[in-house]
Amino acid sequence: MTVLIQLTTAGTDTGPFNLYSNLDSFGTPFEVGVTKVDLLAGYLSTLVPNGTTTIKVCSTSLYCANFIDITIAPLPTTTTTSSSSTSSTTTSSTSTSTSTSTSTTTSTTTIGSTCKSYSITNNTGGTSGLLYTDCCTGEVITLSILDGQTVDDIHYDSIPSNPGLTITNLIDPYICPPTTTTTSSTSTTTSTTTSGPAPFDITVGFSCADYPTSINVGIASMSGGTAPYYIGPSTFASEAAALANTSWALATSVVYSIAPVNGTYWVVGKDSVGAIVAKSVTTNCI
Repeated sequence: MTVLIQLTTAGTDTGPFNLYSNLDSFGTPFEVGVTKVDLLAGYLSTLVPNGTTTIKVCSTSLYCANFIDITIAPLPTTTTTSSSSTSSTTTSSTSTSTSTSTSTTTSTTTIGSTCKSYSITNNTGGTSGLLYTDCCTGEVITLSILDGQTVDDIHYDSIPSNPGLTITNLIDPYICPPTTTTTSSTSTTTSTTTSGPAPFDITVGFSCADYPTSINVGIASMSGGTAPYYIGPSTFASEAAALANTSWALATSVVYSIAPVNGTYWVVGKDSVGAIVAKSVTTNCI
């Protein structure tokens, strides 16, 4: 990650300096040979291991091997305006939504429209059995009719010939009631939406450490889009001028030393696929 490291004072015999991270208990320097001049002016390191919370600044001088532990804090920022171009198309997350729709088809069918319908009364003096297929529903029906019993609504193509069975209420032909068949079908539609990484962005800040000699304006952090990142050669007087910039350098040091005049300064950065962001900061060094 990128961190602005600045010493307020440094002894005459100190430096150059090695920089260590608390992530490995300050075992191996992540950057060596940083000059005292750079640290006093505000040194922007892009090699700080991600997750570092404390940096040890250690002098390697033969005459002074002192060190200081610095807790990382964000650079003060003031953001007024931003403008960006199209973002990266790299896929980073996927969400899936599912919708279900049901359609119903209804058809009407008349079965056995030439049936006969009648009632049967058993006068045989005993129980009489009747096995038949209902010509309206197609159902096979078995009846056991007791002596003297009447059974209504028999739907059959023919009439039993048993003389002990009395047929009444004959309807011939009999029109069967229409039957309704309902068919349901279910379809499922799945849509997948893919979103890319966060848009490229920069955070702009300033430092008054060298005031009134100069003011340091710089990019405190660069995120999103597609690395590596690039910066413009200087600050600009307007957003339009910053966005019109065509000169780019790899973002290794992102601090601009300007004249000690408070005002609004624009800086610009871009990622490796051409997404450009310009932002301003208004200084108030006193």
